[in-house]
Amino acid sequence: MVYETHIIFSMAIIDYIQRQIFVVLNIVFLCSLAALFGIITNVINLLVFYKQGLKSSMNITFFAMAISDLCGMLSQELFSIFFNPLFEAADLPLVPSEFQYMIAGIPRVAFSKITCLITVYATLERCLCIAFPLHIKGMITARRTTFVMACIYTMTILSFSPLYMKTSINWKFHSDRNKTLLGLVFASGSQKLTDIVYVLQAFLGLSSFVAVVIFTMILIRQLGQKGAWRKTAIMSLDKSQQMSNRDRKTMTMIILIATILIICYTPSVILYCVTIIEPEFSIAGAYNNLFFALWSFGILFETINSSVNIFLYIKMSTQYRQTFYKLVSCLKTITENSGNDKVLPG
Repeated sequence: MVYETHIIFSMAIIDYIQRQIFVVLNIVFLCSLAALFGIITNVINLLVFYKQGLKSSMNITFFAMAISDLCGMLSQELFSIFFNPLFEAADLPLVPSEFQYMIAGIPRVAFSKITCLITVYATLERCLCIAFPLHIKGMITARRTTFVMACIYTMTILSFSPLYMKTSINWKFHSDRNKTLLGLVFASGSQKLTDIVYVLQAFLGLSSFVAVVIFTMILIRQLGQKGAWRKTAIMSLDKSQQMSNRDRKTMTMIILIATILIICYTPSVILYCVTIIEPEFSIAGAYNNLFFALWSFGILFETINSSVNIFLYIKMSTQYRQTFYKLVSCLKTITENSGNDKVLPG
């Protein structure tokens, strides 16, 4: 009786048709465009940071973030394709909503978590610069940052691996279509394992989100104190001023990156919490229509977060801007030479 009441209440909020409108608009259309843009911009980011050299801790951090964002955007493109109603109506020998789970859904979430954890590290590094300005170069080295990035990638991927151990893509009969199709096949105990992984990922996601918020607030507070912490070393006034300006720009850029992440990840964090509090707010629960509609916004905001960092790099970093313009100029020259070769007589 309670379950029936939930269904009636869910239908009163939003029906299947309305849910599909949100899904098509946000995931199929807007996310697809944002992900395509993100793929282009993150490839540019990778080229620029590689061109600059991966010798500084900050460059390694941004390079690792660009890899995560690029992989996340590639996964998002696949995710959007599988949710396209035209793809579902193509009468292919598979169930798109199930097929996307392992090859697009899980990787998209995993790389989203990696981006968040890398942002935690970037904000933490700036906070350590404030707390230990004279010792930070010895504490945060390029080698240690590379090790931390490798650990973030490895631990995050391993945390999702149990889902692949208990779930596989195989042929199974679907009575609603009266066909044998490719879809998800769950091993015994897979539902309990999935619930455990989901709660664990929600906790880690919430923890990293809170950490970014705390570290960002510390940076904002310190940035507003006119840089008194920067004058602890004995150096000339001109050099002190030069260093403080560079540090302030770096800190401001990190704050902006973290702030955008906080804004874009807030909907997802709220939805994770709602799912834990209300189990019926899930894919197969009584509020499944509302679940899909709201998560379409959460996924859209996460996609935007992984696509816009290039604007901050160009605006805030002189070194990035110079390398970017050189790269664009080089590509333009190659394109022009290629065009001239086509019109030359053989």
